[in-house]
This record gives sequence, structure tokens and C-alpha cells, in this order.
Amino acid sequence: MKSWKYQNEYFFGDKDRVINDIICYEYPNYFVRLLNRKKLRNSLKSNKKLERVPFLDGKQRQSSLEAWKDLIHESGQRVIRLQTMLASFNSFSVDELRSIPIEVMDKRKFTADIFEVERKKIPVKKIAGINRFENYNNWGEILVDFLDGRTTPALEVEKKLDKLVKLYTNDSPQAFLELINNPTTYTPVASYDAISDKYYITSDGSHRAFLAKVINLDLITADVSPIVTLKKGKEKYDYFKSKGLV
Repeated sequence: MKSWKYQNEYFFGDKDRVINDIICYEYPNYFVRLLNRKKLRNSLKSNKKLERVPFLDGKQRQSSLEAWKDLIHESGQRVIRLQTMLASFNSFSVDELRSIPIEVMDKRKFTADIFEVERKKIPVKKIAGINRFENYNNWGEILVDFLDGRTTPALEVEKKLDKLVKLYTNDSPQAFLELINNPTTYTPVASYDAISDKYYITSDGSHRAFLAKVINLDLITADVSPIVTLKKGKEKYDYFKSKGLV
């Protein structure tokens, strides 16, 4: 449900419903409301008195006023933390990221050769896509949703992305870079297409790889497997299975 701010109050729903709610809020008396409805409605539609606050979308049920204050404060701090991090690197702008499409491996034709895995540092500029974010058209769309605080099954802002940013801003840049360079858990899993010279993040480490792309890091450590055709992948799997190795 969309969130809107009017003066110092918050309203939820589509714009027309919210405008009706504001009219009732401003004019509790029915007859006064009838006299002023049209003027206030036109005012709300034509200027910036009604402001969208997308980071509160779907979060209208709070247990107390203090809970509201905490939620709004934390959302604001999250954006400030991200700005701090972006300013510390030669980061891409939103427009630059919008010009870079998200690509994904065609799983109808290809698969990763899971029997050939090598942990190594890969160039972040060659990461073409992240399977977890296959519903996005470009990298900029993901960053915008991050800034808006949108949490979806794919983009886990509070649980994962913001946690990584906090590691950089609240703990230390060194701790963040150590996690990127020498991961001990959730190492990014990448598939490498030798023909196009591109990497695709196919499993763990999606949020880590996304942040590395946004801040324009040179390298990130990943567990890399070559991309093969489905036919070749199945043949290899059947062979190892026949040997009792899978």
C-alpha cells in the first residue's frame, strides 16, 4: 500500500483515496467538508502538499507513535549511510547504472559446470547480471528500490543490503573490504561465459556483488564455474552419478 505525507501526518492507499482521507481529516464536520472539498482536492492534486514517501509503503501498521518515529528515523539513516558509502568510492550515479542492463544466463540452454569450481577474484565490471534480480531491467532500478527502502523476496534491504552498508559505515571500511576479498560465508557464486567474457552471479552473494557493482570496485572474490550447454552439463552429472560421486 502506497504511503503519503501531508503536513506532519501519514496516509496510506492510492492517491484518490488518500485525498479523500485528507479532506475528512481537515474537515471533520460534514457540511464544512462539502463547502471546502473541491478547493482542497484541487490544491492537493496541483501542488506538492501531498508527498510520496515510498520507504514506508506497506508499513502502515505500527504499534505506537514511538514505533513510527523509529521507523522513519531508521529509513532516513539508511539513506545517509548509503550516501556516505557511495561518496567513498568512484561510484556510479543512478543514471549511469540505468544505462547498464541486467543480463541473466539463459537457463533454457545453459547451466554451470558445478564439477569445476575455482575460487578467484573476478573483475566487477565483467559481472553482467545477478539471477536473483532477473526481474529488473537495469542496475539503476535496483538502486532506486534500495533508496526507496523496498523489501521484496529478491531485494532484502533491511536484512542484507543495509547490513552490508552498516558494516562499512558503522564498523569499518576494512571489515567490509575483507568480507569482499576474503569471504568466509555466502561467497558469491558465479558462472563464467568464456565466449562473451561475462560473469553471472547465480547463487550466494547477490547483494554483495550488487554493492560491489554500484560502488565500482575493481575485484570481488567468487566461486566460479564455467558455463556449459544443458546437454553437456547433464552428461557430466550422469557420469559422476554413475561413479557414486553425487
